[in-house]
Amino acid sequence: MTLSLSYLRPALIVVSLLTALGFIQFTLYNFDNATYNPSIPWGRLGSGAKEKRPNLLHPPPRLRTPLTIVTAASENHLCALEAFLYDIDRVYAQMGFDRKQALASSLESKQGDGVDDDDGAGSGLESKARGRSRRMRIKSLKRLEERIRNGQRYIESSADLAFLRQHTKSDRHRPNQGKGSGRKRVHSKEDGAEARIQKRQDEEEDEQEERDADDEDEDDAEDEGALDQDVELNDDDGEDEVWPRLIVYNMGMGIKLRKLRRFQALIQAGYIDELYDFDFDKHPDFWRLGTATRGQYGWKAGIQEEVSQRMLAQDQNKVQAKIDHMPASANARLGKSKVLPLDLAKNSSSGPEDLFSSSSHPQTRDAPQEQQASKQHQPQILLWLDSGDRISLPMLRWLPTSFSLRQLGVWSPQSPDTLHKWTHPGLAEYFDDSLDKFEPDETNCNGAVIAWDLNHRGVRSINYHRDQTLSGNNLFLDWIACAKDEACIAPQGSSRSNHRQDQAALTYLIKKQFNITTTPVHESQDRICFGLPDQFGMLANQDKYCKESIERDPSHIISD
Repeated sequence: MTLSLSYLRPALIVVSLLTALGFIQFTLYNFDNATYNPSIPWGRLGSGAKEKRPNLLHPPPRLRTPLTIVTAASENHLCALEAFLYDIDRVYAQMGFDRKQALASSLESKQGDGVDDDDGAGSGLESKARGRSRRMRIKSLKRLEERIRNGQRYIESSADLAFLRQHTKSDRHRPNQGKGSGRKRVHSKEDGAEARIQKRQDEEEDEQEERDADDEDEDDAEDEGALDQDVELNDDDGEDEVWPRLIVYNMGMGIKLRKLRRFQALIQAGYIDELYDFDFDKHPDFWRLGTATRGQYGWKAGIQEEVSQRMLAQDQNKVQAKIDHMPASANARLGKSKVLPLDLAKNSSSGPEDLFSSSSHPQTRDAPQEQQASKQHQPQILLWLDSGDRISLPMLRWLPTSFSLRQLGVWSPQSPDTLHKWTHPGLAEYFDDSLDKFEPDETNCNGAVIAWDLNHRGVRSINYHRDQTLSGNNLFLDWIACAKDEACIAPQGSSRSNHRQDQAALTYLIKKQFNITTTPVHESQDRICFGLPDQFGMLANQDKYCKESIERDPSHIISD
C-alpha cells in the first residue's frame, strides 16, 4: 500500500500540472486568435500596444477626415454582413449619429433633400445625405424586385409574392416610427389581401416616385460634389465629426426568399448609405464566384478601383468649384478656360489642392489673406473591410494619423504567418523577381483590412491612367492590374494551401515598392503590415460568430 501511494502522489501532481497548463494554453489561444467576444476590451489592446502605438491609446477626439468604408457580401455571407452593419451602426452611435432619427426624418418629407435655407450648413449636409441614401435604396429595391419577378417559380405562395411587393415600396410609404419605437420589425407573414389593396392604392404614386428617383440620379455627381464641400465646411466648425460613408457591394443574393427579405429589410432600415450591384460582365471571367476559387478574390481590387474612381471624380468636381471662384492673381495660370489641366493635377506634389497654396502663386493685394495661406494635404481615405471585420471608434479616429497611411498612402495590419508561407513563388516570377530576397520572418499584409489615401501622390493618379498596365511606381494601379491577370494573382501551382491571391499580391508589391527588406519604414514599431488587427482596436475574420453577434445586438430587425 505504501509503494502504491508513493507512485500515485507524483502521478497526481503531474496530472494537475498538465491540466493547469492546458487551461492556460486554451485561454491564451482564445485571446491571441481573437475569438468572439461581445464586449471587446478596446482600452486593453494587444500585448505591447502601449509601448508600440501610444497614439492609438489616445486617438484624436474627433474624426476630421473624409472616410469611405467599403465592404461586399453575397448570399453566403449575408449573416456576416448583417452583423457587420450592426457593428458599424454601434460605432456611428458612439459618434453621435442616430440612423433611426435620420431615417424617420426622411420618411416625413416627400422631398428627401428639401430643406429651408435657415437650417444652416449642417442641416443641408444631413439633407443631401438622406436624399442620396433614399435614391440608392429605391434603385436597389427595384433591382431586387426584378430578380424576384424573374424567378417567380421559386416563390412558395401568392402571399409571399404580395409580401415582397409591399416591402419593395419606396421608403415614403413605410409608416413613420417615433423616437421611442425603434426600427420596425419585419415579420415572417403578411396578409395577402391587405397587401393587394395597398398595392392598388400606391401603384401610381410608386411610379411617380421611381421616375423622380431616376431624374435625381442624373444629378448625383453634382449632389455628391456639393456634399463633399459641405463636409469640408462642417469640418471647420470645431464641433462635429465627419460622418463616414458606408458603401456595400451586392455580389449576388440568389433567389432564396428568406435571404431576399432579410437583405431588403436591411436596406429599408437605412443601414447602408450606398448600395451597388457588382457587374461581373464588365470584369475578367475568372472573377466569378460560382467556382471553388471564389474568383481568386480579384473582385476585391475591382471594387476598390470603382469606388476610388467615383471618389476622385467627386474630388475633381470640388476642385473645379474652387477654380471657378479663384482670385484674379491665379487666373493667369489657368487662362480664360479656368479648367484644371490634367498634367498640372497629375504632377502636383500633393494633389490639385496645390493650386491654391502660397507656393503656387505669389502673394498679391488681390488675393485674400486666407487664400495666401499654405494649404495642407487633405487626405481622402478609402477603407476596405471584409464583412467579417469588427472595428472600434478609437481605431476609426486613429486611422488618418497612421504613419504608413500619411507617408506611403496605404495602411494594412499584419496577418498571421509569413510572406513565404502564403505567397507562391510564381507571383514574384511574374515580375521577373524572386522571394529569396525577403527575410524568412517577413510579415504578411492583411487583405481583410486595407486603407488607401486616394489624394496621396502615389495613389491619386488612378483618375488619369486608363491603360491598366503595370506602371512600376504606383502601388494601387499595379495591384489592380495584377488582380486582372490570373497568371499574376493566382500563378500556376498556387492554391489556398500555399497562396492568398489578393493579399499575397498586395504584400509583395508593398514590400517591393517600399524596399522594406533593406530600409526600415520608421524607427519605431509603427511599420506597414506590422501588428495584428487586435493591436489596432479591431477584430478580423469574425464571420463564424455572426449569429451570436446578431442575437446579442438589441437593435436587430429580423427574427428567423
